[in-house]
Amino acid sequence: MGSPYESILIKGGKIIPGFGDGYKPFKGDIYIEGDRIVNVGKSTIRKADLVVRARGHVVIPGFINLECNVYRNAMRTLGSDLDYDAWISKIKYPIAEELTFQDISTLTALSTVELAHSGVTTLVNCYDIYLGLDEIEEVVENIELTGLRCITALGVAGDQTVDENIGYPEWLFEGFEDRIKIIEESLKLWSRRELTDVWVSLLLPVFLSDKGWEKVSELISKYGARLHIHLPASKQEYVISKTKTSNQYL
Repeated sequence: MGSPYESILIKGGKIIPGFGDGYKPFKGDIYIEGDRIVNVGKSTIRKADLVVRARGHVVIPGFINLECNVYRNAMRTLGSDLDYDAWISKIKYPIAEELTFQDISTLTALSTVELAHSGVTTLVNCYDIYLGLDEIEEVVENIELTGLRCITALGVAGDQTVDENIGYPEWLFEGFEDRIKIIEESLKLWSRRELTDVWVSLLLPVFLSDKGWEKVSELISKYGARLHIHLPASKQEYVISKTKTSNQYL
């Protein structure tokens, strides 16, 4: 969603920055050219195609959400009293198994609008469930309709299990080869779009064999794709990664 204005000047607002001395709010201007924020601060620029008088208003020049499962935003308070391992086994994946794709699509659309209203301009949306090509396309288009830039990180878990799978469902470790093929097709179709990029996401690298690592490495090398990787999320995963998997690639 491009702006009809070549330049926009937002003047005199109370700016809450994502950088600088203690992230302290200050009064200043924001200057935008095309679809890029060019300057945030005490601007000397006086003219622009559109000048917005922001005195008395708070202005936040763009949040980047580096890691989210967008469709889960509607469930964010469920199980908040549980520790991580219990939440995985009792809340996260049991609910995921009950969701239809229509549920996921609707939740993604609603949650993306909420992110846009909260000031997010870019997000990394990691899917820890397995979607087909048509489903991925619908999700990508829903997010693009909001005008947000989105990196859709398509997840693959592992191709092996160890004794302690710590609450993860068996389906996460099934169909590794098929999942790689779907991610490859997605890279062909939707990488480097104006508002969308596709990354490869390793959900559970501690459960990936050396052969699995080779396949992932070949995929990202072939398409110049970026890798979105989940490091061990609990002490138990860390112990497994140190003692029961080689993880030479990691």
